[in-house]
Amino acid sequence: MALLDELRNSSDEKFKEMLDEFVTNLIPRIKESAGKGYSGYQIKLNVPNDNRFILFNNSNFLCALQKDERLEGLKISIEQKVVNSILGTSWTESYLSINWATK
Repeated sequence: MALLDELRNSSDEKFKEMLDEFVTNLIPRIKESAGKGYSGYQIKLNVPNDNRFILFNNSNFLCALQKDERLEGLKISIEQKVVNSILGTSWTESYLSINWATK
């Protein structure tokens, strides 16, 4: 059981490290977006070859973002949109949606 615990701890630590880096880089981008008059910001999550794939696909990703004190007061959710092509095919795109508009 010791190896299993070590692997899980290593994975959890890497997730926390990646999440911290993601939020640190995200804050200036949402501030810039707000400075341009927008009331929200979106990031496409299912981008091929994105090095953040492991982070985005972690089952704790959304919950960890919502609990991060640096993002307090922001509405954070994952939205899915179905895209239809002119050829009749369709696919689903996932977006991280961050909103700071007052209701």
